Amino acid sequence: MSSPKVIIVTGANRGIGCAICTSLLSHPSQISHPITLFATSRQGSNLNLTTSSSNQRNLYPSLDITSSSSISTFVLKLKSSYGNVEVLINNAGVNLDSDFPPSNARKPLDTNYRGTLDVCTAILPLLTPKTGRIVNLSSAGSSLDPFNPPSPSASEPCPRLKTSTSW
Repeated sequence: MSSPKVIIVTGANRGIGCAICTSLLSHPSQISHPITLFATSRQGSNLNLTTSSSNQRNLYPSLDITSSSSISTFVLKLKSSYGNVEVLINNAGVNLDSDFPPSNARKPLDTNYRGTLDVCTAILPLLTPKTGRIVNLSSAGSSLDPFNPPSPSASEPCPRLKTSTSW
């Protein structure tokens, strides 16, 4: 039996992250190797995901992507027990409140950008050479557009974003 492919999904406790885990586990015929799925959340809650094959193993570790100690602890345990990572799916994130004072920009930046970057940086050395993948998810709900100053002309795109049809 070949060693299991390690797949990590951050923010797996609800929403899209949970749906990704459920989808991965519900199609065993599409996965040719045994897998170990790390369905992470800040709390490390048992998500009771159902495996449909004896080649699947689910683990529910705690991972707070805004905490360097949480990331380090997770990566050390991962490295000592499993070694390589086949897929990292960065799904963990936060949305802004409906009120947009500048003070609300810090949490989304710390989580959605810095936290994701820190997890990628920590996992990158463990990615399986040539076949390892990192998938980053984001949504318009976490956009920082409300904090951007209005453009000089709302009908004109930013000059650096204009495209040309010729190369």
